[in-house]
Amino acid sequence: MKKGIRIIISLLIVSLIMFSCDLFYDPQHDVTPDNSNYYVRYTIKATYPYLFSDVTYRDVYGTEIALKNYRTRSWSVTIGPVKKGFNAYVKNESGSATNQIEISKNGEPFTLKANGTNSASYTIDF
Repeated sequence: MKKGIRIIISLLIVSLIMFSCDLFYDPQHDVTPDNSNYYVRYTIKATYPYLFSDVTYRDVYGTEIALKNYRTRSWSVTIGPVKKGFNAYVKNESGSATNQIEISKNGEPFTLKANGTNSASYTIDF
């Protein structure tokens, strides 16, 4: 009888230890942080003979930079590094032009992520 009780108690202790390990497991703890660097290239182009002006874009700090009275057919700027979750945004106020946002991750080639007429936005999520 004593041997049976010892076996039951031993099994109970082993089960309790195994179960308690699962209680303290945090799956988010296993997630490695994303240390990727992203670069954002904003491009605005108008078709000949049209011009556009008054460009606004978001810099690495999330601040909107405005270039007023800047009239041209083509404009581009690259910013970075930024992190995942950055909200890229570009627009032109006057004239009709195609706005593009391209993203480069960790030195890879730029990939078009968003485009539109007179504005474009994209939140980095890859």
